[in-house]
Amino acid sequence: MKWEFFIPLISFLGLIVGIILAKVSPEEMKPGRIFFKVMRLAALFLIVIISLYYSKVNLILFAVGLSIGFFLKLGYFYLGAALAGAFMVSKESVLMIASLIFIYSMPHGTLMESKKKIGPRRLLMSALVFALPFSFLLTSIEPSYLLSSVAGLLVGGSREEF
Repeated sequence: MKWEFFIPLISFLGLIVGIILAKVSPEEMKPGRIFFKVMRLAALFLIVIISLYYSKVNLILFAVGLSIGFFLKLGYFYLGAALAGAFMVSKESVLMIASLIFIYSMPHGTLMESKKKIGPRRLLMSALVFALPFSFLLTSIEPSYLLSSVAGLLVGGSREEF
């Protein structure tokens, strides 16, 4: 059995863990809100840095991704694309980006649940959008191009919550 199949699933489970955390301890949400926002932003920043490191920094694709990400808020699609690109590069990058997606998703789920902005329908849509970029693994796309554009998409889409 291929254990690599479970890596995206485990990284996405951070969102569910965050939702459960918000439901279990609602009294901690207000004082912890700034911590959750900082943790989410730090994980996103590290995903962008790692994506740029493994992409050999193609500035044109980064700029295109930045401008598209500014208008399209598809955060979990971008995170899924970052993980799919990492699968094309190396096992080390997969483990780093997958763990950072988990670390990003946990406070994101907590914040969304505390604001009552996430329900079963939105959770399912996030899961489907997260899984969609793994179709890139069936193509012969250059991983460095994918990671450069994903880094731009994540930066462009980070001005608001995903």
